[in-house]
Amino acid sequence: MSENTLVTLTANGKQETGTTNSVTIRDFDPFYIDERKEIGGNNEGPNPLEYFLGALGSCTSVIATMIAKEQDFTFTNLEFSVAGDLDPRGYKGVEGVQTYYQSVIVTVVVETEESDEAFETLTKAVEKRCPLYNLLEDAGVQVTSNWTKK
Repeated sequence: MSENTLVTLTANGKQETGTTNSVTIRDFDPFYIDERKEIGGNNEGPNPLEYFLGALGSCTSVIATMIAKEQDFTFTNLEFSVAGDLDPRGYKGVEGVQTYYQSVIVTVVVETEESDEAFETLTKAVEKRCPLYNLLEDAGVQVTSNWTKK
């Protein structure tokens, strides 16, 4: 790729009731983002930080699939789980407290018959190229990535 080509992605949203928001992306049906009832939400959907964790796991999976194809790496299944720790006092306005995740753990299990060396090459490439993984690292978030070959 010798050209510097930017792609603009968009999302459109609307506050529905209280903390409930509907979001539309491309021509997909709207999805809802909300907060739990315990903190004043309507519980109509995951909150933005939960969506971010899901997006990080999905981004890892998508990038792994792209890189696997480039490397002729075959696998039969890929599953992920993502957990993040944060101090809610930050987004509640307490000075000096980070508003986003302090640490995130990404766990990926890949079913493959590829060699350990090929598996290691894949995982390192995914960590290097996953946009959301790198966004967290660049923000100084402690990211732990646990890959298991099954």
